[in-house]
Amino acid sequence: MTSLGKFRRTRRLVPVLVVVGVLSAAGLSWGFFTSAGSGTGLAHTGSLATPSGVVGNPSGASVAVSWTGVTDPGSGTFGYYVIRTPYPSGTPVDVCGSSPTSLLAATPTSCNDTSVPNGTYTYTITAVYRSFSSSAGSGLVTVAVAPTASAPGVSATTTYVSNGTTWVNNENVSLSDSPSTNGGPAVTSVSYYYCLGTQAPCTKSNSQLIGTATMGGSWVVTWTRSNLPADSIYDVVAIATNSTSLQSPFSSGTGIGIDTTAPNVSTPSVNGDS
Repeated sequence: MTSLGKFRRTRRLVPVLVVVGVLSAAGLSWGFFTSAGSGTGLAHTGSLATPSGVVGNPSGASVAVSWTGVTDPGSGTFGYYVIRTPYPSGTPVDVCGSSPTSLLAATPTSCNDTSVPNGTYTYTITAVYRSFSSSAGSGLVTVAVAPTASAPGVSATTTYVSNGTTWVNNENVSLSDSPSTNGGPAVTSVSYYYCLGTQAPCTKSNSQLIGTATMGGSWVVTWTRSNLPADSIYDVVAIATNSTSLQSPFSSGTGIGIDTTAPNVSTPSVNGDS
């Protein structure tokens, strides 16, 4: 009785062990599963020379930028873009109608940067070929656009013109001007000077300041009669100053005759028969 009971218990354990073994084998099989394969890839290789001789020549508010280009390495996207960077610090700006996504053609190796604000800059030229790029920079480029003053206008209550000279009597004289920025910063003031007509053209050494206008429009200054010089013929000129303190040269002159002295009349004599 005892032997038979042991035999039956043993037979019940065998299937359980077999199932566990299968599960263990299945686990090992998934753990070591691998896949093999092969293939090819394509990548561009090559080199791109660096531009050189970058120069910026300012003229007024424009800068002519030129450089020595590089040889196109072969078929594919090729060109240049140009960046202007304020010195010593500032935000770089794409110029000449170019950008990393809008390249200038391979030739000519030059462009014109227009409407450049007054200041000092460097220019960087970047050559692009496919995914390659190389860059070179210029030296410092300074743009300094000065304004220009016009020949002053003259206005007074009583005036007359003789031989191209406007004569005024002993009265206040209104001076006005129409300065030009020449594409540079805004004009902030206009100063008026005079010198003797015999010493024209006026210079800093032979002229006297009349006054300075700081209000735009006609830039009017009143030359008061108490400050008019002695009777004579004078040249009146103007100098314009912009927001970066650049001054124009003396404008062309406007001739003004000063006549503050009334003529003397003697007592009439009367001749008659006695």
